[in-house]
Amino acid sequence: MKRILFICIIIAFASGPGIVQAGLLDNIKDNIDQSGKCKEGDKDCVRKEKIKAAGRVAAIGLAAKLIKDMIVNYKTKKVTNEEKVAEEYIKEHKKLPKEPLVSKYLATCQPEKVVKSGNKVIIHSDIIVVPGSDVKEAFVEENLSIFDNENHKEVIKSLKKPVNAKNKRGGRYQNEFSFTLPNELPQGIYPVCTNLWLNGKEVNRHDRELQLVLHIDPHGAMEIVAMAD
Repeated sequence: MKRILFICIIIAFASGPGIVQAGLLDNIKDNIDQSGKCKEGDKDCVRKEKIKAAGRVAAIGLAAKLIKDMIVNYKTKKVTNEEKVAEEYIKEHKKLPKEPLVSKYLATCQPEKVVKSGNKVIIHSDIIVVPGSDVKEAFVEENLSIFDNENHKEVIKSLKKPVNAKNKRGGRYQNEFSFTLPNELPQGIYPVCTNLWLNGKEVNRHDRELQLVLHIDPHGAMEIVAMAD
């Protein structure tokens, strides 16, 4: 069975960085140790499976460190002011909502599916925030969270960035996360999800998958090598 490393990119109100603990690696080792399939009394089989499990744990620990140390760049810009967004919303809906809302949230990823090890990944988001008639503040934040490949609730890396910290008002915003997956990172399927939060509440989510490969041949075909069993 192929092991899969899961990455989740989340746009969130607040989240702290996670660190892989020794206890977590012990739990992972227990989960991937296949010595139980050995015949009773087959000590050689048990020894080999224990060695394999230790090797897998070491690879997981290395991947976690690489992701934790990975540099993530971020930039955001306002492309349309609050007044214009409000005007367009009123044309269609006759009046503003009482509280701010997100009328559009589109997140795209380049490349979409297959990325070569060492190449840049860019996640771009397009957000339209409609101001409220009663509640004016509309604070949006983006948070990048990367989760452990065995325990998908364990955060390895977390990076929080505000979208509109200067005015905390409506408008149209375009944001971008970019990072390069380290050359030493194991290849496999990397699910990616992006969440949007407005005034502390989650309002939308997108999910996708990236296939990380070590090589792409001259014709553009991916070559899968050294995939863990």
